[in-house]
Amino acid sequence: MARRPAFQILYLLLTGLLAVFYRAEAQVQPIRPQGVTRAVVVGISEYQDPRVGHLRYAHRDAALFVRMLEAGALGQVAPENIQLLTNSDATEARFRTMLDWLRLQSRAGDQVILYFSGHGDVGRTVSRPEYLLLHDATDQSYSLGGAIKLRDLQEEITTLSSEIGARVIVILDACRAGKLGDARIDDEGALGREGLQRQATNEIKLLSCKPDQFSQEGPQWNGGQGVFTHYLIKGLTGMADHNRDDVVTASELRRYLHDAINEDLAPLRQHPVITAKEEDQAIAFIDPAAPSLAGMTEKPPVNLLLSTHAKSRKEEALIARVDSSHLDNYRLFFKALREKAFSEPANDCADHYFRLLLEESALSDIHPFLRREYAIALQEDAQQMMRQLILMEGEELNKPGEKRIREYTLYIPRLDKAMEVLGARHALTRELETRKLLFRGILGYLESRGQKGPEHYGAIAPILQEVLARDPENRLALFYLMEAACSRTQPVMVDTARYYFQTVTGLYPDWLMPFTFFGECLSKEADHREEAWQVLHAGHQCDSANAFHAKAMANYHYRIRDFHAAIEGYQNALHLDPEDHILLSNLGYAWLALRQPAEAEKALRQSLVMEDRQVPAHLGLCKLYVESGRLTEGEPHCRKVMELHPRRQEPYRILVDHYLDNGHWAQAQPLVEEMEKQVIPGGYWPAYYRFFMAALQEQWEPALALLQQAVAAGLNDRKMLKDKQQLSVCLARPEFRQFLDLHFQTE
Repeated sequence: MARRPAFQILYLLLTGLLAVFYRAEAQVQPIRPQGVTRAVVVGISEYQDPRVGHLRYAHRDAALFVRMLEAGALGQVAPENIQLLTNSDATEARFRTMLDWLRLQSRAGDQVILYFSGHGDVGRTVSRPEYLLLHDATDQSYSLGGAIKLRDLQEEITTLSSEIGARVIVILDACRAGKLGDARIDDEGALGREGLQRQATNEIKLLSCKPDQFSQEGPQWNGGQGVFTHYLIKGLTGMADHNRDDVVTASELRRYLHDAINEDLAPLRQHPVITAKEEDQAIAFIDPAAPSLAGMTEKPPVNLLLSTHAKSRKEEALIARVDSSHLDNYRLFFKALREKAFSEPANDCADHYFRLLLEESALSDIHPFLRREYAIALQEDAQQMMRQLILMEGEELNKPGEKRIREYTLYIPRLDKAMEVLGARHALTRELETRKLLFRGILGYLESRGQKGPEHYGAIAPILQEVLARDPENRLALFYLMEAACSRTQPVMVDTARYYFQTVTGLYPDWLMPFTFFGECLSKEADHREEAWQVLHAGHQCDSANAFHAKAMANYHYRIRDFHAAIEGYQNALHLDPEDHILLSNLGYAWLALRQPAEAEKALRQSLVMEDRQVPAHLGLCKLYVESGRLTEGEPHCRKVMELHPRRQEPYRILVDHYLDNGHWAQAQPLVEEMEKQVIPGGYWPAYYRFFMAALQEQWEPALALLQQAVAAGLNDRKMLKDKQQLSVCLARPEFRQFLDLHFQTE
C-alpha cells in the first residue's frame, strides 16, 4: 500500500493554522447557497523539481473532486466556474491568477471552494513561513516562486469571506514526503502563527489528518485515491448524512470521516480535522439523484482543464457569436502565447492580438480570462530561469555571458507587461516588481564582467539591496551581492563577500551555490586559499554529486599547481556530467600544465565537438599548436578566438610571440596594429611589441622611445625582456641598461 507521509510538522503547518472551533448555543438553520459557486481545484502528483518528491494520486483526487462538484453536493456549479489545475498546469502564476479570478468574480452570498491536494512545507529561514507547493516549486526556495505562503492564502480567504461576503470552503490534503519531510524545526510551538488561523463565520476548513499519522493513498480506494478525499467525497454525497435530513453538517462530516477512515485503515490511525464557527454548520446538501462515487471516473471534463491551449464552454459559446475575424484573432493570440511571440513582430504578436480582442465589446465577458492567460504566459519563463539559477544547473551557468544577457533582458519588459495587464492593485504586482529588480541586478552583474573596481560593485549593489529591502531572505539577491563583491572589485572585497556568504548560508545551509562561488572567489586569492578549501569542502558535504561544485574543487587544485589532483578532479566531475564542455577544456589545460600535449589535445578537441563556439578550448589549441611549431593547425584556432571574443588579447600575443621569436616581424606587424587599435588601445603590449620589432631591425632610438612608452603604459616586469634572446644585444647597450636600471630594481 502506497502512503503519503504526513509528518508532525505538516500538521503544525496546517492544523496549527486553523482557529479553535466554537460551538453555537443555537442551532443553525441550514440554508442552501443562493449565489454563484466557484471552485479552484488543484491536484499535483508530479513536481518539476524531483527533490520535492512525487505523489501518486493527488491529480486524480482533484479530478474526482470536480466530478463531485458537478453532482451539486456543494451547490450547483456551472462548468465554466470550475478551474481544475493538475500537475504541470498548477504553476504558482496560474494558481495566483485563479485566486484573482475568485476575488474579482465573487459577490456577497456567493460560495468559493478551494481544494488543494499536493505538498506543503515550512521554509528553512528564521521566520519559518508555511507554504503550499505548486508544480514549479524548487526545493527549499519557496520565497522565489513556485509556492504560496499560507499567510497570503489566508489574506485571499479573508477578502472573500469578510470583505466580499462569500462563503469559503477550504480543503487541504497536503502532505510532505521524502527529503522535504525532514524540516528540522526545533520550536514547533512557533509554527502556524501566521497561516490560516483566522476563522470567520462563513469559513469552513478541512484537513486530512493529525501530525503523528500518515495520510494514506493507494489503488484500493476507487482504483487509486487518497483515503481522505475518497471518504470526503462519499460523505459529501450522502454517506455522512447521519440524521437523513439531506444536509451534511460539520459535526456529521467529522464523525463520518473519523469512523470510516479509521475502520478502513485499522490498525493504522488517521484523524481528519474539520473546523467551522458552528458545529451544526451545513457543508453539503444531498441531491438523491446525484451520481454515486462509483459512477465517477478519473477523466475530468475536457473544458475544465484550462491552459493557454484550451478554453471553457463559456468562452467557446461567446466566440461562436462573433464574426470569423475575431475568432481568428482569438486563435492567433493563443498561438502567439504558445510560441512566446509576445511583442514581435509588431502586427503578429500576442500583444497585438490582445489589444484587438480587448477592443471588442462583444468579448467583454472573456476579457478577464484573456488577461489571466496573458499575464501567466509573461511570467512563467522568468520563474523557470530563477529555478535554474537556484538549482545551479551547469547548462545555464556555463552559457556565454552574452547569451545570458540577451535572455535575461527579455524578462524585464515581460514582467512590466504582466504588471500592466494585471493592474497596479493586483496582489502579484509587488512580487513581480521585486523579480524585475532582481533581474536588473543580475543583468548588471553580467554586463560588468571583465570590469574591475569598487565602482562596478557600487553600481550593482543598490539594486540588489532594494530587493532585500522588499524580501530580506531573497537568496539570489544575497548570492549576487556576494559574487559581485568577489569578482567586480580589485582587490576582492573579501569581508563584504564573506558577510553575504555567511548570511545566505545561515538562511539556506543546504544551498550549494554560495559555497561553490565563494570558494572559487577565495581560491583566486593566494592569501585566502586555506579558507577557500574549507568553504569548498563544506559545500562538498552538502552535495557530493554536483558536477559544478566538483569542477570548482578541481579548479582550486589547478590554482595551487597540484595538476595531478586537478586532473583527477576534472575527471570525477566529468563522470557526474559528461556533457559539460567546459570541464573538458579545463582538463585540457591541466594536461598542458603537465606538458602532456597529446592528452591535452584530446580533451580540448572533445570539448569543441560538444560546443564549437567556446573560447577556452580554441585558445588552448591555439597555444598548444603554435608553441609546438604547428602554426598551420594553430592559427585557425587563434583566429576563431579573435572572432568570438574580439577584445581577447591572448591569441594576438601567442601569434605575435611566435612570429617575433622566429624573426618574422613583417607577419607580426599587422597583428600588433590590430591590437593597438581594437583590442587593448593604450595598453603596454602593443608598445612592447613595436619596441621588439624596432630592436630586431637595430633601430635603437625608436626602440628606446617605444620601450619608454611601454613602461609608461604599465610594463613593470624586466624579466619579460630578459626572456627574449633576441633582445640581448639591445639590452647590452648603455642607454637601455640605464633606462631599465632607473625604472626596475637591478637584478
